[in-house]
Amino acid sequence: MSKIEPSVGRIVHVHLSGNPNTLAGIVCAVHERGINVAGFDQNGVPYRASAVRLVQPGETIPANFSGTWAEWMPYQKGQAAKLDEAMAKLDAASTPGNVGDPVAANAGADAAAAV
Repeated sequence: MSKIEPSVGRIVHVHLSGNPNTLAGIVCAVHERGINVAGFDQNGVPYRASAVRLVQPGETIPANFSGTWAEWMPYQKGQAAKLDEAMAKLDAASTPGNVGDPVAANAGADAAAAV
């Protein structure tokens, strides 16, 4: 699956160091060290974290990693997978061997409409 580019305002699942719960976080800044997030814990207490590692789809957190990290929500991963699938159909429809192939052309049109 393609890398999902983080941007300010997007929601991520946050795993705070020392907290076993998955929390919602809002991306507040994106920089070369990771992302900054803010949100509320399971008791409604505000939290913030800076330079959080954002784990992309397909990546895994090392077993010995003890810091705070974030990941995309399942919905966002699903949307990225759909976009990858649509782009693959467009690429297949635009290859030289598919010129004049109405099935391939329709697949590309359907993929473009899905995006």
